[in-house]
Amino acid sequence: MSSPPVAEAGAQRAIPQKRFGPARRMAARIAGSGPLANTRRTWDENQVDRNLPLTRSQKAQLAGYLVLRDYAAGQFPPPEPVDQQETFAAEEDYRELTPGMTAADVASVEMRKPFWGQETTGYLESFGKIVQALGQAELAPPAQLLELGGGSGWTAEFLALMGYRVVSTTIAPDDVASGQRRVASIAAKGLDAELEFAVSAMEDVATQVAVQDEFDGVFVFEALHHAFDWRAALRSAHRTLRTGGRILICNEPNVSHTVVSYRVAQLTGVIERGFSASELRAGLRDAGFTDIRFLRRAPGFGVRPHWIIARKT
Repeated sequence: MSSPPVAEAGAQRAIPQKRFGPARRMAARIAGSGPLANTRRTWDENQVDRNLPLTRSQKAQLAGYLVLRDYAAGQFPPPEPVDQQETFAAEEDYRELTPGMTAADVASVEMRKPFWGQETTGYLESFGKIVQALGQAELAPPAQLLELGGGSGWTAEFLALMGYRVVSTTIAPDDVASGQRRVASIAAKGLDAELEFAVSAMEDVATQVAVQDEFDGVFVFEALHHAFDWRAALRSAHRTLRTGGRILICNEPNVSHTVVSYRVAQLTGVIERGFSASELRAGLRDAGFTDIRFLRRAPGFGVRPHWIIARKT
C-alpha cells in the first residue's frame, strides 16, 4: 500500500505509515484530481507572485486544496513551529509578504487604523468591545496596561487617550517607530497621555519589558494566534501582573481560522492558528490564572472569536 504524496512546500516531518488511513488516502485522491487542476495551477502562480489577484472564491478553493493536500501528507493540522527565529523573522517581514499588498500599502493601513475604508466599522466595534471588557474586568483609568503583540499601536493609542497608562509591545522595530509617531502626534495636539512602545516577543515580556507584578492588566487583541509559543506568552503575562490583576484575550480566532488562513500561512511563514475554547481555558489555568470568564457564551461552532477575562490570584 503506497503512502499519500508528501506536501511539496517547506520542511516536512516524517509521518508514521500507520497514520495514513482511508481519510488521508481519500484526501490525496481529491487533491490530485482533475477538477482541482486549475486550483493547483493557481497555487503555483500564487507562490511565484504573492500579490496575485484572487477572488474570495479562489482563496477559499486554494485553502481547501492546501488543507486536503497537507492532511493527506500528515501535515495538517499544522504542527507547532520549531524555529523561533524563523517565525519571528516572518512576522517582522510581514509588510513585505502580505498577499495582495505592497509594503507601503501595509504601512499606510497600519498608521490609519482604525480609520481605513470599509474596515473602519469593524475596528471601532472591536475597540468598543475592548473598552467594555476592561469595564467588566474592573480596570478603569488610570490603570496600567500591558499590550502583547500591539503592532503599530492604534489600540494602545486610543486607550492612552482615555487615560490608561499603556505599554505596548511588538517584535518589530518598525512598529515601535510607528508607535513613536503616535506618541508625537498626541504631543502635537497638546494632550497628555502615558504611552510607551517596546520591542519584545510576547513570550518574553516578563523579562524584556516589565517588572514583576507591575501591571494592573494585560491585554492581547488579535495577536495571540501569531505567537511562537502562546502558552509561554500567557505564563509571561501572568508574571507581569500584580496579584488580582486581569488578562484580557480579545477577538482571538476560533478553530476555523486554521483553515481559512492556511493559504496565507503557507505563503508567508507567519503562524495562523485558531483556538478552541477548551485549549485556551487550559492554557490560562496552566499559566496560573483563575476566574476564567468567556464573555460571549453563545455557541460559536468553531467560528465565533474568543473574548476572555481571567485573574491572577
